[in-house]
Amino acid sequence: MGEQMEKRTRNIVIAVAAITAVSGVAVSANAVSRHWAGGMMMRHMDANGDGKVTKAEIMPRLTKRFDRVDADKDGKVTKAEVGEHVRKRVARRIGHVFGQFDANEDGIMTKAELESQVDKHFARLDTDKNGEVNREEMGAFRDAMRAHMRKFFDQKN
Repeated sequence: MGEQMEKRTRNIVIAVAAITAVSGVAVSANAVSRHWAGGMMMRHMDANGDGKVTKAEIMPRLTKRFDRVDADKDGKVTKAEVGEHVRKRVARRIGHVFGQFDANEDGIMTKAELESQVDKHFARLDTDKNGEVNREEMGAFRDAMRAHMRKFFDQKN
């Protein structure tokens, strides 16, 4: 990756981190891990729906992922292939998140665009329109996101 591309990627990562922190949607890695292990992983991996995950249920998914990462299809995955796979996934996600804040789609996020999007997201959270987001409003948002994620993962199965 060229120096200019690395710099651009780094700047986008910094911008996305700032947006996430400012918009209040940052979640600790431990919370995500607990949530995933506590339910999403079971729904995602439990192919026969019996409430248990067996090696036989896990292996087809892992094999499919392995094959996706094995770019040269030689039956082996190198560190470089993993790095390239991760880079592509991160780039797609950064592009998606960045695109949400780059309102005029010029490849640049301004403070005005950031503020506009934060205002928009805050307005969605502040359901009673009193200028504050309370525990109940945040809980309703969390519940809506969980429902959305369940729907997303159910569609992926």
